[in-house]
Amino acid sequence: MVRKVLMTALTLFSLHAQTLSQSLYEITSSYYEQRTELVKAEALMTDLFQNGYSDPLRAAFSDAGLNLSIIDKKRGIVRLCALEESGEGVFYVRTFADAKTKDMLSIPHRFHDIRTGPIGIGLFQKSAYRAAAFNTAHRDVVDMAHTGQTLFELFHKVYARLYSHESIFQLHGFSAKNRQSESAASLQIIVSSASMTPSYKAEELVLKFAAQKWEAGLFPRDVNELGGTTNTTAKMLAETGYDGFIHIELESEFRKTLMSDKNVFRRFGGALR
Repeated sequence: MVRKVLMTALTLFSLHAQTLSQSLYEITSSYYEQRTELVKAEALMTDLFQNGYSDPLRAAFSDAGLNLSIIDKKRGIVRLCALEESGEGVFYVRTFADAKTKDMLSIPHRFHDIRTGPIGIGLFQKSAYRAAAFNTAHRDVVDMAHTGQTLFELFHKVYARLYSHESIFQLHGFSAKNRQSESAASLQIIVSSASMTPSYKAEELVLKFAAQKWEAGLFPRDVNELGGTTNTTAKMLAETGYDGFIHIELESEFRKTLMSDKNVFRRFGGALR
C-alpha cells in the first residue's frame, strides 16, 4: 500500500516533488527510542530556522546524533532526522527568506492515515511552506500526536516560538463509515483548534473550504468528534500562548481525490494559504 501511494505521489507531483517524496519515504523505522536530551537539539533547531544551513551547523547536529542534509540547494530545502533512524520523525525547513508562506505542515500519522504523507510533502513543495514535520514510525509504535517530550514535539515548539503569528496545519485522516455520528460521517473535512474553543483561524478555514463546495465542519460547532482535544502537541503549544495550531481531519475518499485530481489539490492548497 505504501509503495502504491508513493508511486501515485510521484505521478501527481513534479520532478522536484519526486525528490522530496523519495527523501521522505527513505526515512522509516519499526521502533521508537526516546531521546533523553533535547536542550541542545532545541538550540540547534533555533539556529537552523534563524540562520539557515552551514557546514558547522551540520557538524553540530551530527554531534547531537542528528543528520542535517541539503535536499534541494536551489530552493534552500534541508532535511533533519536522526543519524540512526529511531522513529523520532523527519523534518524539512525551507531556509530561503522568500518562501511563499511562513506556515508549517505537521503529519503525525502518515502510515496510519493513508495518503497524508504524500499530500503533506506535495503541499510543502507546491505552496512553499517554511517547515514540515512527518512521523517515521507507525502510530502503533509511537503516536506522535499523543506523546510528549519528543523531537517531533520540539520541532513544533521551536517553530511556534519563532513564528508566533503563523499557522501550523496538522493533517489527519478518518473514514466516514467508522464515525459515531451522522454529522461526522457526512463531512469531507473536520477542522478544529484541538480545543473546545475554535480560533478565528479555524473558523476562517472552514469558510474557505465551504467556498470550494466541500463538506467541511468546525469542531465543536458542527460536529462533536475528531476535534483533537487530547493532542499533546496542541496542548504544549497552547501552554506557551501559541494559538495558530489547526487540526484538520480529511475523509478517506477526499484524500483519494486530493491525490488523483490536480485541480482539487491546487484548490485545497490555496485554501490553506
